[in-house]
Amino acid sequence: MYWWYYPSAYIPYYMYDPMAMMMYMMQWMIIPYYYALYMEMFRATLDAWKRTLEAISASITQATKQ
Repeated sequence: MYWWYYPSAYIPYYMYDPMAMMMYMMQWMIIPYYYALYMEMFRATLDAWKRTLEAISASITQATKQ
């Protein structure tokens, strides 16, 4: 594997490195799913906090009505 990542556009022109290209293609395939899972976990966490706060406020209002 070369020490540079993309082949140079200047002379001398180096051939593409298949191993580096496979690494980048794999990253392009995985990274969108990683961010989708990250955002889904963030949404689930916010939803859990919202439900918890709603349950706490509902229990407080029921306790004060009695």
